[in-house]
Amino acid sequence: MEPGFQILSEINNLNECEKIKDEREEKIYKFSNGVTLKNYLYHNFEVSGTDGAFCIFDARDKEHINPEWMNVVVKIINEIEENKVVLIGIRVSDKSDWSQIMEEFNVNELLEAKMVSLLFFKIGVEYRLEIYDQLKVMLNTIKYL
Repeated sequence: MEPGFQILSEINNLNECEKIKDEREEKIYKFSNGVTLKNYLYHNFEVSGTDGAFCIFDARDKEHINPEWMNVVVKIINEIEENKVVLIGIRVSDKSDWSQIMEEFNVNELLEAKMVSLLFFKIGVEYRLEIYDQLKVMLNTIKYL
């Protein structure tokens, strides 16, 4: 089970779930409270019709982002509806240059054209706690949009 999915389950106390789809490329879980979680690989995802998107990239020991990551972020912004939430976690090491990484993820012009709440956050050693905190923020934002 993915760390983000585990943490979302803990946040929402989502113990009862039904696996709608459980394939390598796509996993869909439906919970008794109406929440549906979809888990995709980067090359095969769909965000239209969702309230929020959560994505993690692993930039540990990298000087630059993978160009495909930028394509993923642009696709998410373009496909998600207005007034929705996008949360992008970047896993970094002590050697990573956070400013450089953020500079390479420059999507300001795209965001100005579309009303989407986008938050990049740094994931370090305490990744579970960091992801937990950011997912709580994301869920609260979705709740009040």
